[in-house]
Amino acid sequence: MADLDERIKTVGDSKAYPKADRLAEIVGSMVEEELNEYDSDNVDVMINEENGELDIMYCSENNSFLIKATHAIADETNLDHLVEILDGLSVGHVW
Repeated sequence: MADLDERIKTVGDSKAYPKADRLAEIVGSMVEEELNEYDSDNVDVMINEENGELDIMYCSENNSFLIKATHAIADETNLDHLVEILDGLSVGHVW
């Protein structure tokens, strides 16, 4: 979690760029990093029902597994902005 807190501090000016937008950017960059290893057709961002955090998942017809837990709380993240980022990466989402 400390890693996420540190990344929040480095993304944009906190006064001009709300935390919710910064979290969306961070999750988007985490997804982009994973696209080096996984095909965007098989990557989705989902809300973990147990803890309310956004998780990056691998999903195919035969297999699904957690790629990375972002530790970003969905309720604290600008999901509309995140959808725009994910659409640009051709990555799905499930809310």
